[in-house]
Amino acid sequence: QNVTLRTVPEYDDRITLQSWPGPMMHLLFPRYYRILDAAGNTAVQAAALWVLVDAETRKPVSPQEVGVFVPGMVLGTEPPFPRAPRSLPVVRETCCTVPYSAADLNGHMNNARYPELAMDLLPPEVLARPLASAEIEYGGEARLGSAFTVAWGREDPSCYFEGTDGDGRRIFRLRMTFQKEENAL
Repeated sequence: QNVTLRTVPEYDDRITLQSWPGPMMHLLFPRYYRILDAAGNTAVQAAALWVLVDAETRKPVSPQEVGVFVPGMVLGTEPPFPRAPRSLPVVRETCCTVPYSAADLNGHMNNARYPELAMDLLPPEVLARPLASAEIEYGGEARLGSAFTVAWGREDPSCYFEGTDGDGRRIFRLRMTFQKEENAL
């Protein structure tokens, strides 16, 4: 998933959220998002690629084999597909356990919780600057009650995080880039 912020909506701003599916691509379900400000300008845009996972085996399944079809749309304004986050040297590490409040209906940590976790690990001086973009890649799942390790590093204006399970399998990679000091609001 990638997110680009041109401006950051503020409290009490009037915004419009648009979301639409792109045409299916074999196992992948593209999804696009855009937040418009009150004047109709794009403030935030995002693209994500989703897969269908078998609830019992926890492995991807072919949508065609199970009769799933999501009709896609092409508006011509789709943001670019997500790219893999570029890594940075990791210098810190912490252990986390998936709490009940972070788990979704699939019994694993909700995708939105990984960026929240990452932001909780950052110092206030980084968080004082607006987020400019984020790229996140999910490689596995952290199930309710399971422990995983998060390693991270920072090279201004970017921060990089990677989570691995107890067997060393990657759960996620996340790179967040913040506005530089001179560009901060």
